[in-house]
Amino acid sequence: AITSGLRNFEGTFDGNGHSIANFYQNTWEMFGDYNDGYSANSNYYKDAMGLFGYVKGGTIKNLTVDNFESDGEFTPTGVIAAYADGDANFESIAITN
Repeated sequence: AITSGLRNFEGTFDGNGHSIANFYQNTWEMFGDYNDGYSANSNYYKDAMGLFGYVKGGTIKNLTVDNFESDGEFTPTGVIAAYADGDANFESIAITN
């Protein structure tokens, strides 16, 4: 699987109703191997960006992200997570502006 080399989050993150504002990701700063971007051994998939890059069986809940911006290309990105699988659970999350 392409996510086999990623470090993953498996716990519970409870934002307790708080907000994260002006969240900016600059994927141009990543150092991936874009010539081999589709294999499981490539850095392309290992450099996933988000508040959590990869959530596997974890829970993210009770959180607002306000004014998110991402700049760049090639790197898989997401506001909360670039990848989620297993029993990943997302509850009461708002993305605004």
